[in-house]
Amino acid sequence: MLVRREAIQAVGLLDERYFAYYEDFDFTDRIRKAGYRNCVCPAARIWHAGNPSLPDRPPYYVYYNVRNHYLFWSERRATADWLRYWRYFILRTLWFIADLKDTSRPDWLDAAVCGFRDAWLGRYGAWDRRRAPRWLYALATAHPHALLSLLEGRFGALFSGIFARLRGNARNRQ
Repeated sequence: MLVRREAIQAVGLLDERYFAYYEDFDFTDRIRKAGYRNCVCPAARIWHAGNPSLPDRPPYYVYYNVRNHYLFWSERRATADWLRYWRYFILRTLWFIADLKDTSRPDWLDAAVCGFRDAWLGRYGAWDRRRAPRWLYALATAHPHALLSLLEGRFGALFSGIFARLRGNARNRQ
């Protein structure tokens, strides 16, 4: 990334609250708002070391992406949109947790719940590696699809899933 000195003097350096991930989005957004242009050179090539696929990523990748997504977008929303954004953030995080639950990686699930908790509490900077509280972890990971149905107002899907499970359990007992 090449940045004019005047642009850095106008907007400051990278925001240390991010620590990792989304800090470049924040920086370039602040530069754009200060009246400078962001340009991309499509001919430039970047090679990252290692495999960029999700299964090869460490838990901190999940943590910082959940937490910093909230930090980035919460500062770019009008106060009137705050409640709507919180609902969106909760839904997005639950969708992510539901997808992660299928991977059988409890460290990723814990990282996602910790990222949600720290966004909620306004904790930024480096991840202190504390585990998520058991009650929050259980609430978020026990039945994320049921919580999503409830929060999205899809009560029919929620109840049909419950009844299907009950019917399945009754059949297994016979």
